[in-house]
Amino acid sequence: MKSIKYLTVIIIMIINCSAFGQITCTGTVFAEIVPVTVASEIRPLSFGQFSTVGNGGNVVVSPQGTRTSSGSVLLSESVAHQGLFSVFGTQSNTVQVILPSSPVYIYHQNGVNYMYLDTWTVDMPKNGNSKTNNEILVSVGSTLHIGPIETNPIGAYTCTYPIIFVYN
Repeated sequence: MKSIKYLTVIIIMIINCSAFGQITCTGTVFAEIVPVTVASEIRPLSFGQFSTVGNGGNVVVSPQGTRTSSGSVLLSESVAHQGLFSVFGTQSNTVQVILPSSPVYIYHQNGVNYMYLDTWTVDMPKNGNSKTNNEILVSVGSTLHIGPIETNPIGAYTCTYPIIFVYN
């Protein structure tokens, strides 16, 4: 008799638990397709023409286009300018720029000799915020390290560098 009572209690508990053990709820999903971020170089970073005497030195081009030298580097009257990029994305978002974190090597036309760039700097109008226009102009500068003439012979030097634009 006791076992029938226990069995009846267990069956009642199972029925009650299964009846009150589930709750159905609905959730909401949101998605938005936005234009692809597009970046293009408008003007390359240029350190212009210069000469080295002694042990070389540095040439700095700021994001505003100002060029200065230090050490044994003599600047000529040639044109130097900051790098300029155009970045398009969605309105009312912010652009973040990720510049090279390690030195970038710029090679002589002979493919052997090189100088290097570091200390990258950036300038963006409106702090990178695209409130009224989807385009943001980003200016880039850097420091070029030049060795003595034996290490860095006369001639043209070129390279490419990675720059990442993140649209938030």
